[in-house]
Amino acid sequence: MFEIREDVSLEACARVLAGAFAQEPGMRWVCGTVPETQRRWFTATLALNDSRPGARRYAVTRGEEVLAVAVVSPPAPPPRLFQQLRWMATVGGTCGWQCVRRTLRYLDATEPLKPEGMWTLEFIGVAEGARGQGLTRVLLSRIEEELSAQSLFLTTADPRNVPMYQHLGFSERHALSMEELSISAMTRAGRH
Repeated sequence: MFEIREDVSLEACARVLAGAFAQEPGMRWVCGTVPETQRRWFTATLALNDSRPGARRYAVTRGEEVLAVAVVSPPAPPPRLFQQLRWMATVGGTCGWQCVRRTLRYLDATEPLKPEGMWTLEFIGVAEGARGQGLTRVLLSRIEEELSAQSLFLTTADPRNVPMYQHLGFSERHALSMEELSISAMTRAGRH
């Protein structure tokens, strides 16, 4: 039986997301292909997101096994400067400064595409052995329930994900290219 929890450790969530995003073009562009670098980036990035008032992290579990993770952040405020600097120092020191630069370039390109007042689906990922069980839909249903009528924004740098997100009710609003990345910005209206 599945359970949706908000108390799963940051490290366990980072492991699932790093595995789920290992081949995603945006992750490979930001962090390269080394799994440990990707896991460290996710650990630091989830910690930064957790510092935001109202940010949420959900995990689908079966017993103690983490099967899927979703991370959402509120429309405002952004993380405090101190938390941003700590993220930069952590990622720069453990993953390399190129990861910091590329993450900031990605955000500089995509943040202006976000409609005012929308929550952001920062990440959603399913562990390899748990794919095909509808866990993405389970997580989105929980987010929808928790956020009530709030709309969601996301970006994906993997064109293969666009049809899946469209099937889940997202609409593509913008498409842009950045170096070798093809990025889609998508929104999903809140359910009333």
